[in-house]
Amino acid sequence: MERIRSKSILIFLLGLLLLPAPAHADLGRCSQPENSLNARRTSLLSACRSFEKYRAVSIPEDPTTPVDCTQYGVSPGRRVTTLEEALRLDCDVLEYREVPPGTDLAHNPVGDLALTCRALRARQNLSAVFLSEVPGLRGSREEKRQQRQDRLERARVCALQAFGSHYILNDPIHVQDAALENPIWGDWEEDLALLEDSALSADHQARAREAILQGDMTLETRSNPIDHRAFVQMINAVIADEHALHGTLPTATQEAAWSSEFLDCFGSRMLWTRIFSKQLMALAIGRGDQFTPSGDEAALNHWIHAQPDFSIEPASLFRKAYQLAEGDVLRAVRAIENVLSRYWTERDRGSISHVRKLRPITQTLGSEEDVFGTWYHLFGTLLHGLSTDIPFEARTVAEIESFGSLILSGFEPERQENRINRAGARVGSRLQRSLEREEWRQPESRSTEALQFENYIRVEADFERQFRRLQRQYNREQRRESRSR
Repeated sequence: MERIRSKSILIFLLGLLLLPAPAHADLGRCSQPENSLNARRTSLLSACRSFEKYRAVSIPEDPTTPVDCTQYGVSPGRRVTTLEEALRLDCDVLEYREVPPGTDLAHNPVGDLALTCRALRARQNLSAVFLSEVPGLRGSREEKRQQRQDRLERARVCALQAFGSHYILNDPIHVQDAALENPIWGDWEEDLALLEDSALSADHQARAREAILQGDMTLETRSNPIDHRAFVQMINAVIADEHALHGTLPTATQEAAWSSEFLDCFGSRMLWTRIFSKQLMALAIGRGDQFTPSGDEAALNHWIHAQPDFSIEPASLFRKAYQLAEGDVLRAVRAIENVLSRYWTERDRGSISHVRKLRPITQTLGSEEDVFGTWYHLFGTLLHGLSTDIPFEARTVAEIESFGSLILSGFEPERQENRINRAGARVGSRLQRSLEREEWRQPESRSTEALQFENYIRVEADFERQFRRLQRQYNREQRRESRSR
């Protein structure tokens, strides 16, 4: 099954909280006095959930036929700037809404409306993933997905007309044969040395060696590679260092919040907007760069691509983001998460160019180390932990994240990623308290040892338990083969 960002499972599991509104609900402050809105205008929720009417939009067979944007609720020659105007639009158009850098994320009702449409769509798309596993439904799902892509391509033109700009995710740059050229992943000397020192028999060592070289075997330890206390110390050391060098004092802007206008209109009927933060919703659908941008993403992405391959560590990445954010810790972490998670839907995301710049942070033996996933999961859960005042909530979201990964991976355990989720939540919560106490001013925060990669990432791993399990697996297979003879 195609890998889908597991945070979206949060939307699916808690989908019962999305309460549909009546078809002709009273919008209160959102209603227009001169003429009442029809069913498509009066309720965002009913509009977002009524996907059939959008399929009724005529899509000409000839792609050169001009798009009739009035079908999507777009008025010719008129820019959409208010929530009332945005309510007329089709959700397909709203999904292309771009939040320009520098926008006040707490006073952006049109962006909130677009995020809501995208979140509801993600929930339905996730349902389609499960339904696609039912025999006989895959073909119809593929056909509907193609129809949706055709419809969205035409809606993109209308979004440009409605907003003057639109969100476009450019195709990523892939590195060919990245794993073979990677001096950390591609050089198997350390992995082969671990095999030779293991308790595996000679025959089983040869079999495991072949599986590693062919990229068919990956072993993960059960220990957490992130020392969350040392990780917070590392961030404090960066803050203390930047203060000593440039006089930068750490700050923390308020997290991205639902606008009061949006909540006045829909908060009573969309209870999840009162329960889930805007930041968490953007994280859940993997579109933080679209709906909650920090404004530093382009500069940070440019810096990442300018670094030597496999050289970027969490300390150096946070330092650069912190410099770009001018000391705003929350803004720095948000920029990191937005850049790292940008291409989460790519099938071959491990070969994306920026992943080649990152140093692996897991205790994994074999070729299929998910560097992309572990890095953005770390900073995603860290961002949520830093944004919320309730540590238990941060840990709960991390566990839901891990549970979603388990389901979407076909119940194949992803032990390292799961432990990184938990560590990220702990780092975020602990960092929030540390900033409040100004622990970065303490003498130990000025230690250069705290910045060492090996100090906060446990790179040494013991695979003996995994080797014993592999030995039992090989023995069972041998017994089955002998019985079949």
